[in-house]
Amino acid sequence: MPISLHVKVAALGSGGIKRFSGHLVRGGLLDFFNRVDPELASELHTPNQPRPYSVSPALPVGKGRIYGDLFHVRKGDVFEFHLGFLIDEIGEKVLEHLSDFKIKLGEVGFTPVELKFKRKEYEEFIKSAEIHDRFRMVFKTPTQLSVRSMNYPLLFPDPRYIYPSIARLWNTFAPEYVRVDVDELHGWVSGNVYVRNYRLNTVDVTMGKERKVVGFTGYADFYEERTDGYAPWITILSEYATFSNVGAKRTGGMGVVEIKLPKRKEEQVDGRSS
Repeated sequence: MPISLHVKVAALGSGGIKRFSGHLVRGGLLDFFNRVDPELASELHTPNQPRPYSVSPALPVGKGRIYGDLFHVRKGDVFEFHLGFLIDEIGEKVLEHLSDFKIKLGEVGFTPVELKFKRKEYEEFIKSAEIHDRFRMVFKTPTQLSVRSMNYPLLFPDPRYIYPSIARLWNTFAPEYVRVDVDELHGWVSGNVYVRNYRLNTVDVTMGKERKVVGFTGYADFYEERTDGYAPWITILSEYATFSNVGAKRTGGMGVVEIKLPKRKEEQVDGRSS
């Protein structure tokens, strides 16, 4: 059962935090698991395996104090970030040990002040899927796609690569009876889903030991030629992406997305008449 956590934390001291801090949030999360469940922490470090979690960078609530590539943090400042867990064991562990959920981001320690969560069974993603022939995917943090035939990252939200990638994650963690045929999905997406409008920028961020990584941010409007066949899976996987993130380095804060659906006709009429 995927779980999404929105966390607000307060600084216990002063110091600096990288403006792109996804890797710091990941480090803080893994340190937390090392304290409360070392065996689980070891499993999360297993190399060459899809990781069952995602994170977003930590951002200040309100206006942050920026000095170069750093947020300057004072004691009591509140930051927020998102955690996504693709199996309930991990998310439940956070909820179970919430009183111990103190993390360190760079040189500054933080303690939780607010946590909101939602959970959704894999079967419920399928049962609740509504088909839309168009929608907007907002790329809130730098995103890059890995394509096997390319030696460099793809810096455009091509649905032919986005949806099979999300589907492979889904198949890794979902029960067998709700898995999707990735090859058939790829074929259907190739012939039916396309980008109609977009506004994107490429952004360089620093991760880890001064390692520069590039990704795109902005939005893309996806249109579907048909609303039969694998169309429900576009809805399912788009929502799942808000738990899992999209593309490469998604456990380091890249590929955070939001889905925006078009307004219903009656809402548009109400909006014009008000």
